[in-house]
Amino acid sequence: MNYPVAMYNPAYYYPAPAPTNFPEKVRGPQESRPPEGILPALLSRSQAMPIPARLVDAVEPPVADRSSTAPMLNSQSTQPGTTTAPCCVRADSLAPSTDGWQIYGLGGVGLFRSNIANRDAFQQFSSTSNINGQFVTTQNSTSVTAFDPSLQISPLVVLGLCGENGMGVRGRFWYYHESAQATASNSDITGSRFAVASILPDPYTIVSSASGAVGLIPASTGGGALAAGLAPDVLRATHDFKTLVFDLEATKRVDFHEWTLTSSVGLRYAGLEQRYGFSRVNAGGTAGPNTFLIDSEFSSAQHRFEGVGPTIALELSRSVGTQGLALYGNGRGTMLVGRHQFNIHTQAQLDFSTGGTSSGYDFVTNGSSGSTRIVPVGEFELGVQWAGKLGGVTLIGRAGFQTQTWFDAGTLTTTKGNIDFVGANFLAGLLF
Repeated sequence: MNYPVAMYNPAYYYPAPAPTNFPEKVRGPQESRPPEGILPALLSRSQAMPIPARLVDAVEPPVADRSSTAPMLNSQSTQPGTTTAPCCVRADSLAPSTDGWQIYGLGGVGLFRSNIANRDAFQQFSSTSNINGQFVTTQNSTSVTAFDPSLQISPLVVLGLCGENGMGVRGRFWYYHESAQATASNSDITGSRFAVASILPDPYTIVSSASGAVGLIPASTGGGALAAGLAPDVLRATHDFKTLVFDLEATKRVDFHEWTLTSSVGLRYAGLEQRYGFSRVNAGGTAGPNTFLIDSEFSSAQHRFEGVGPTIALELSRSVGTQGLALYGNGRGTMLVGRHQFNIHTQAQLDFSTGGTSSGYDFVTNGSSGSTRIVPVGEFELGVQWAGKLGGVTLIGRAGFQTQTWFDAGTLTTTKGNIDFVGANFLAGLLF
């Protein structure tokens, strides 16, 4: 029996054409004839058919849309008028790090004036009354001329590291130096009205006088050029004072709300040096048979203290507003154990001739002493600080009023007497 030949009609196997928004599949030469059978044909059709765009949107939003709508992680935004400070420096102070160790450095100057007990240049004796034909002086008419140094510029440097747990290490350097001088002239050839003496104790005292110790006017320690009426004595006193401080300490910071407490403990080395110089010089000349070639005296004194000891400090700061400003106050206490050393040198020279016969002298007197003492030091400071971002670093600025007292740091001739410093610090620095 002959059966009719089956005719292949694709309409029986494929659904209606896809909507117009479906791309039309362009078949290559090898795809001109669809596969035989219903299942292979459907499978081939489904693989070639694209997913409608509306179904893609329903399953997963595009990447571009997701990035624009979801918040970014680990990002920071700074509102206008605010400062985003790094981990070690907040708006109020040097803060603990959250990103490991960070380095900060500040440098600047202080404007200070020292106050040293008995910082005298020389004593002046003058007569005030006439008793039995003699001009005499009393103790009340003895005036003391003191050195008066002005404000001095002193460098200050702070370098440190701070970590994420609030712990850190810090080094400080401070240097102070001042110098001053005072001058006088004595032309009283009678020795009854005026005399000038250095402040050093006997036997290192130098006295400019033509007196033979009339009343309380002291007798001269030098030659007789003044008494001979040749020339006045020219007197000059000098003062030099230096202070050097190194601190190395561990720091710990604790934050609570707008307040920050920073404590430190460490070791300090300090050196203080005071120098005093006094000179009396007479130009000399010839008066009758006497010729004075040299008539002068010089003295110098040095008091030096070097000590090492523990130092502790506390600083409390509070942020103010949103512009990176903060107020701070700190105090520091130090106990130095060291040695006082005194050295004094005096030299007197006289060279004159009488009737062609030369004579004179050259006397030198030296002295020294030393002792071990404890020198406590107290420091207090109040000021304002600013911190702000600039690129990848943080700028820091500080200005504060400070006072220091070094107890029993001594004068030129004794271990007794305090030394005070009063002034202000101005610092600027970076953290990175």
